[in-house]
Amino acid sequence: MSVKPIDKQLMYQNSIHEAKNKQNQQNKPMNTNQMLENEEAKKQKEEESRIQKGEGTKGQKIKREKKNPRDSEQKESRKKEAKNKKRGNKLDVRI
Repeated sequence: MSVKPIDKQLMYQNSIHEAKNKQNQQNKPMNTNQMLENEEAKKQKEEESRIQKGEGTKGQKIKREKKNPRDSEQKESRKKEAKNKKRGNKLDVRI
């Protein structure tokens, strides 16, 4: 069986593609490990920066929120209602 020139060209192209595929398959675990290492390093950097930002607030006082004006109004109205309940008690007395 003789090899024709066109067959030789096709075999050469196929062998190149097969070599690339085989190389990719051999390198796939290594590429996957590199990708995982890069992701882990990125997560670690993000965690470090988050911690450093948190340390920047160390020693600062916590500001209390301003009281809501509604809260004071509600307390005053409750006090008034309590006083009114005490004053409004009447006794019916027959003589």
